[in-house]
Amino acid sequence: MRRKDLSRWLVVPAAAVLLALAACGGGDEKNNILPTYTSFTVTPPLTDQLVFLQKNPADTNNADNIVIVDVMLRHNAGVNFTAFTLEVTFDPGVVQVGQVDASATPLGECGGAGLCPPLCADNVDPSNATPANATGDLVIGVAKTCGAAATVTGTDRLLTISFIGASVGQSTLTLVDDAGHGDCEILDSNGDPLPITCDSGGAMVTVAR
Repeated sequence: MRRKDLSRWLVVPAAAVLLALAACGGGDEKNNILPTYTSFTVTPPLTDQLVFLQKNPADTNNADNIVIVDVMLRHNAGVNFTAFTLEVTFDPGVVQVGQVDASATPLGECGGAGLCPPLCADNVDPSNATPANATGDLVIGVAKTCGAAATVTGTDRLLTISFIGASVGQSTLTLVDDAGHGDCEILDSNGDPLPITCDSGGAMVTVAR
């Protein structure tokens, strides 16, 4: 984490403090705090055999403080898999993870009531040993526990992540894709990663007033 710049914490002259207090109290003027709004930009790559990010089509409100991002898998020849892991880094001072929606993954519904729901985990809960919103490192895993492998031919959504603006600024969203790290990977029935790359497409969340 970046160390705070202590030089910013300067002693403010008393006269300036009195002027500030006078401006905030009394009179007919109101001290209005402008709301923030959060936007998302990305250029999804066009290459095949890829995990990438895109804006959720239902996210049409550009004046609120939430952006909804889909994590997508493209494999035009078709791929069978039984698990996937994702790692997304972000600036937790600018945005926070609001929700991971894994209710309709290709492997099944996380938390579903069927006979064989997938095993799902993430580190969004603040009680986690390394909570995403403190570290800026979101880790997700989804795996089938029984039944046939899932198949994606063409493009399908793996899951959806909602981000909430925390303060004015910009944050990149990066799909971590380091070989052997166990991060953004599509896994076969043996638990081995398939040759599918992950590309964030320059994803950026902007929080502004």
